[in-house]
Amino acid sequence: MKSLVGLFLGAALAIVLGGQAQAHEFIIKPELWNAYKAGQKLPLSVHSTHVFIKGEEIEDPKTVQLSYNGEKIELAPNQACLTQDGSVTLKGGGAAIIEGHRLPMLYSQTPQGGADGGRGKNKDAISAGSYEKFAKVLLPVDGQTGGFDKVLGHKLEIVPVSNPLTAKVGDELLFKVLLNGKPAAFETILATYDGFTDVKNAWAYSAEPVSHGEAVVKITAPGLWIVRVALTQPNKTAEYDEEINRAVLIFPVK
Repeated sequence: MKSLVGLFLGAALAIVLGGQAQAHEFIIKPELWNAYKAGQKLPLSVHSTHVFIKGEEIEDPKTVQLSYNGEKIELAPNQACLTQDGSVTLKGGGAAIIEGHRLPMLYSQTPQGGADGGRGKNKDAISAGSYEKFAKVLLPVDGQTGGFDKVLGHKLEIVPVSNPLTAKVGDELLFKVLLNGKPAAFETILATYDGFTDVKNAWAYSAEPVSHGEAVVKITAPGLWIVRVALTQPNKTAEYDEEINRAVLIFPVK
């Protein structure tokens, strides 16, 4: 387990991660407030980006699903910020959990390492895959954090064991990583916070699992934190050779 301090280390990590690091992350960014209260209308935005957190391209609305308390969140494109924007009215009784799903999309990779963006037109393609992404936002409402560890049932999901909504700088938080509801075998958990750097694909923290399906992240600064895992599985079908799933968990640290 190690903390990455400095822009050069963050950039180096991106290089080591290779091709998977080049895909955009699917992130839900809520308005960062000092306090969240029941009845407040909370603006939020969906970012597809390599820079945390700034929009780089607008997700196709047909491929993005957001919900809160089982209700769909309507989104509208924001051309100025390159995001999809929406809002929710917060409810009391515990932690708010906003969830997102970027539906599977196909990509193909060429021998030179390029890609055709999933359009299937590149005759030199040697491999194809299905990319599917999941996101969760955790927020305390009226100071209540109950339910922060609720399992939503995403194909790939990060579930806190330690309560991130009561975390302080210097705390080490334990997370479970689930694949189809069971502990997942993954190589690395990554984390950063909004504004850490404008360097693409640079993360503030990286750690190997501490046990099967579990990892620890050390909180090194206040702000809006993003924790991410990625998992590639071979799955030969008529359309693709492998499945790549990503999951992110977003939460504020005072």
